[in-house]
Amino acid sequence: MSKEMEFAVFCMESYKSHRNLKGRDVLKVFLENGVFAYLIECYDTLHTQSRECVTSDVLETLAIWERKKGVTG
Repeated sequence: MSKEMEFAVFCMESYKSHRNLKGRDVLKVFLENGVFAYLIECYDTLHTQSRECVTSDVLETLAIWERKKGVTG
């Protein structure tokens, strides 16, 4: 497994814990919203951040993308 994929799994686990979701639900969110591509593209910057910072970044990024799609909640 590549270091980028290991990081993506780490981010999934962090997001899962923060949102109290099941792994399959997180996988669905990440796949539907292109989060894996984002994490791999931004790996060089994100992997140097704390778990809390990365989780916050993923949450913020998803919220922005959802607003752009017109999703609320």
